[in-house]
Amino acid sequence: MKFKYLVLILIFSFIATGVMAAEIQVAEKGNYNISIDEQVENLYAVGNIVSINDNVKKSLHAAGELVTINGDIEDNAYVGANTIIVQGEIGGSGHFVGSTILIEGNIQGDLFLAGSSVTLGEDSLINGDLYIASGVVEIKGVVVGNVRMVGGEIYINGEIQGKVDIRNSNKLKLGSNAKILKDLEYNSKEELSQVEGAEVLGEITFKKIEKNKSINFAKVLTSFFLLKILASIAVGLVLVYLMKGATKKIVNQGLNKFWLCLGLGLGALILIPIICIILAFSVIGIKLTGLIGLLYGLMIVLSSVLTCIVFGSWLIKIIFKQKEYLIDWEAVLVGVVLLSIIAMIPFIGWIVRLIFFLITLGAITYLFYRSIVLAK
Repeated sequence: MKFKYLVLILIFSFIATGVMAAEIQVAEKGNYNISIDEQVENLYAVGNIVSINDNVKKSLHAAGELVTINGDIEDNAYVGANTIIVQGEIGGSGHFVGSTILIEGNIQGDLFLAGSSVTLGEDSLINGDLYIASGVVEIKGVVVGNVRMVGGEIYINGEIQGKVDIRNSNKLKLGSNAKILKDLEYNSKEELSQVEGAEVLGEITFKKIEKNKSINFAKVLTSFFLLKILASIAVGLVLVYLMKGATKKIVNQGLNKFWLCLGLGLGALILIPIICIILAFSVIGIKLTGLIGLLYGLMIVLSSVLTCIVFGSWLIKIIFKQKEYLIDWEAVLVGVVLLSIIAMIPFIGWIVRLIFFLITLGAITYLFYRSIVLAK
């Protein structure tokens, strides 16, 4: 089975993170709603609609279109969904990524939020620090710790007991119930608007975001384009002449087994980050996550450079009808220059570059796997 090693890696990652001792809920085919109505331990839930209606011992890991947490979570909560609603208590820290996020419950630790719209309701209580990156932010509850935010429109109508640091906002408004006990520092396009009754007991520091000075973007982009081409050619020549054997194997593997490498490349591009995220949830898997992440980064960088060589070798063989793929300076020069130009064509250029990148990544993945198997 061509993808068996990817399956094995996934299985290993679950074992390494201790999921074997956890409660796992995954929506079956035709059933896209999951409701947890009894206390479980270390819950992993994936579905269209995920409802946590009872308490969870230790941590929660959930993903779906809509995730609602009505019960209490003993430890940390990690949730990714289009809409997230938290009405229970999180005993540790909260990590939420989604389009719309509503926090109505209590968070005992720090809270990390990233989304299009983030709201902390009137009954919410954050005992740790609050970190937000969002287009629209509303804070109506109580934050005991410090607050750091990056947001477009920010509305504060609750109590913040720590310092407030706001970056790159378009608009900041303090409602009548707003009370900031320490310093407020913000940079924005305009000064804050403050309704009667709002209080800031510390020092207010405002830095206005200045409009960008006129820049000749054409010159900047042209210079960047030329530098990128020269750097790619230089790196390509190093690979061709100092690592010709390895480069030749990757080019031949990718082009001779096109569909296999295309599938492997797509699988590696998507699955490896997922594996890293799963491993990151475990203390045991943190070091392994770093190792896999480093290897993944190196594969991406190497694939990006070799993509031009693969494209150049393929194009030369097609045009001149050669028997073998050429691995020399001509392949580097043709591949880098023409692929850079093609990539500028809207949509089609992006697709062409992506395809050759994926078959290159797939070839590297396949050869790496083969080297491990042969080493045993």
